[in-house]
Amino acid sequence: MATITSIAIAARNVRSLDTGVYSIDGKPALPAVAAGDRIVLFTAPHAMRLTSAHLRQTAGMGASATLKLQKNSASTYTDLTASTTAATAGVVNSAGLLPIDLAAGDTVEVLVSGGASAAGVIEYDILARHA
Repeated sequence: MATITSIAIAARNVRSLDTGVYSIDGKPALPAVAAGDRIVLFTAPHAMRLTSAHLRQTAGMGASATLKLQKNSASTYTDLTASTTAATAGVVNSAGLLPIDLAAGDTVEVLVSGGASAAGVIEYDILARHA
């Protein structure tokens, strides 16, 4: 159960607006990982409220691998999406789980479950506003 930060976006580089809703999105290539690994996507630069989240997993990541987005606040984890479906190009969203607040320094991560995963590309799209 490793924490992988090699693709993480530093807080100072996370897109942000002072007013209105904005999108934080990406299409990173994930390394090969094992079940229980957490891949940090970005660190919140300031307090923000997430109102929507979507995650897409490619089919080539492994037959048993599932992924979900989660918030990490000082090692307290909160789901942002449900888990994707194993062995498919699954898309999940935040239905019933958001809105949720992040404090400056909280991270948004991908949690790998279900089994080891081959390297692959994911897509995420999160709507947020300054809190």
